[in-house]
Amino acid sequence: MHWDDDVQYLKGVGPKRAEKFAHLGIHTVGDLLCLYPRGYIDYSNPLPVATAPYGTPCTVRAEVLHKTPPVRISGGRTMARVQCADDTGALELVFFNNPYVLDKLAIGEEYLFYGKVGGAFTQREMVAPTFVPAAGGGAPAPLYPLGGGLKNHEVAKPAEHALQVLEDLTDPLPPQLLEKYRLPGKLQALRMLHRPAG
Repeated sequence: MHWDDDVQYLKGVGPKRAEKFAHLGIHTVGDLLCLYPRGYIDYSNPLPVATAPYGTPCTVRAEVLHKTPPVRISGGRTMARVQCADDTGALELVFFNNPYVLDKLAIGEEYLFYGKVGGAFTQREMVAPTFVPAAGGGAPAPLYPLGGGLKNHEVAKPAEHALQVLEDLTDPLPPQLLEKYRLPGKLQALRMLHRPAG
């Protein structure tokens, strides 16, 4: 894969999603890698469910207890609910128009969920949180500027793939300057931007 290759050939893109990328001015692999994250999700310090603050983005660690299949609601949308808990309390997750999310959450497994806590004090909830398996350690995850109907994971996964398969990348600075000032090469700098180690 090369810098100027069409973005549609990255894993997880294809012609239809490439049209969404075009709304962001992204046509090539290089364009995608120059869409820098606007921030990062910090999974490193999860909070107990009972003390997670309301209305503020945060991470909680909880076990999946029960999954309710999607039901159709007003406006033609679908809604799925997932019941989670830790030792301090219960948390309900709500997902709209996401038919595959239940397949990604296994009953009895713990995950790190990132989002805003809402609901009542007796029933806390998160709407459409992002999540990773708790066993994975929770390295920071990029948050991208979005548009054209794209979701964050639809940008993050192709960007990750691009960093794995990119073959040719010429550094704009000569090697002696990189060495003198201890600067990362272009590919290394892009990896640090898109995949910070934490």
